[in-house]
Amino acid sequence: VCTPSGGAFGETATPNSIYDAVGAPLVRHVMALAGRATLFMYGQTGSGKTFTMEQIFQRASAHIYSHGISSGERGGCLHVQCIEAMGRRCVDLLTGVDCSLHQLGSGALRVYGAERAHVRDEAQLRAVLRR
Repeated sequence: VCTPSGGAFGETATPNSIYDAVGAPLVRHVMALAGRATLFMYGQTGSGKTFTMEQIFQRASAHIYSHGISSGERGGCLHVQCIEAMGRRCVDLLTGVDCSLHQLGSGALRVYGAERAHVRDEAQLRAVLRR
């Protein structure tokens, strides 16, 4: 699912408004179709990306596990990857190891060399996202 933002979020944007605009549609997509979702954030150093991503992760975790994704339903397992792409370098944020991004012929991106954490409940997801 592609839901490009039509602009940037300013200093007055709240974590809830940002999640409602970009995080919630991705979570709904994953839950409805057992699909995949990717959230890219970019901006200047010190502009709040890390804080905002942490807030989005917290809300997504609560959203996912409060709406029926639990052990026993649709397998109950999520697969999570977290990477940072900076310039030509790509790092797996779960392990600290370099990985690589490749664009497929379909236009989709594939990550190689990054760990995929398997989580079955909200506590496991939050633990992975705190790494």
